Amino acid sequence: MRTHAALLLGASVLACANCRSGGDGSRMLPTKNGTVVRNTTVTMANADAGVSLEGAAGFSAMQACTLEEGGRRLLCDLPPLAAKGGLPRVALVDLTKERPSVGIESGTLPGGNAPVVLENGRARLVNGTALLVEPDPSLGPPEYVRAGWYASASGRGPVIRLAGITGKGPWIIEAFDRTGGTRLWRQGAPELTGEPIAAALSLDGSAMAVALKTSPAARAYELIRVDGATGAVRWRAPLSAMPLGTIAFSTDGTTLLVTARDAARCESCVHLFLVSVSDGRGVREIPLPAASIAETATSTGFNGDTAWFYRYVPAHTTSEFAPRGRTPVSAGCAYEVYDLVAPDRPVRTLRDAAGDWKDTAAACGVRTLLPLADGHTLAIKVNGDVDLAVVEFDGPP
Repeated sequence: MRTHAALLLGASVLACANCRSGGDGSRMLPTKNGTVVRNTTVTMANADAGVSLEGAAGFSAMQACTLEEGGRRLLCDLPPLAAKGGLPRVALVDLTKERPSVGIESGTLPGGNAPVVLENGRARLVNGTALLVEPDPSLGPPEYVRAGWYASASGRGPVIRLAGITGKGPWIIEAFDRTGGTRLWRQGAPELTGEPIAAALSLDGSAMAVALKTSPAARAYELIRVDGATGAVRWRAPLSAMPLGTIAFSTDGTTLLVTARDAARCESCVHLFLVSVSDGRGVREIPLPAASIAETATSTGFNGDTAWFYRYVPAHTTSEFAPRGRTPVSAGCAYEVYDLVAPDRPVRTLRDAAGDWKDTAAACGVRTLLPLADGHTLAIKVNGDVDLAVVEFDGPP
């Protein structure tokens, strides 16, 4: 196992990503809008018999989605059938058909990106395979244990579960076979110390990265790489800044992107750290503008040259303790694309949307963007309670 000095790159820090315009005074954008290569309409009319379409029972109230390996099926959380007392549900959209069919199952999607459905304390893959999770007394009371599930976009490698109690150790990583659901390996203390903040799995399933807080009393953090086949910790690298909720592997699997707040410089200083997957060495550090959505993004994509962040916030009512009391807030969305090769170019946002992307993103209809293994991006747009559009772009839109 390798260890390295803190990922503080000093002289390799690049210029602020939106501080300058082109040499001729023009505004340069990092990349053009991606081109649509697929636009599929999904309707609840093709759903399994007995599905209720009343009120907010369908797509209009969904928020989270993920993809089955290879992009064959889309999984989206749906609200309960009844406003009170109903069971949460998951929509399974078969994207291999010209007219995608919709299946509805009871359950919820866990944290992470795996095509796993949770129901009554049990976990299963969307193909019906039960994942044989054994209770672990070392983690504490099962009702307090929180778990994230991760799987590679390519369909290779195991399904991985990261579990523990927030704010209190210990925690574990365990891998499960996709075919039989049996546990392949388990990693815990003493290798896994501290508290996990964020995690990601490479597109081929060969590596998992976890950002940790190593000391509850001090600002001490590190990044570790875990072998996807064995669970062995391959390297540990101290982080000089507090990792936030986003880690992403590049599509070629060579580089990690980590968002972190460098509080030693300023409380609002959010940076992108680029790290070598092979040995944990820092490659580059890129400061983000103060108003960046990277910290609160709901989805992220990273192809090595470009990083993008998308955030969707559903309509809601503020807390009664807010300055104005309970106040309705409309749905909101934001999008940022950073050119990591030419970081002096301004960030591209929804204000720069053009063509098909402008039409797709209108009125915050896109609930999420999903990165694909080939570098394409899938936009999931809600057109109504019973209608959904799945729009694939050949890059960041």
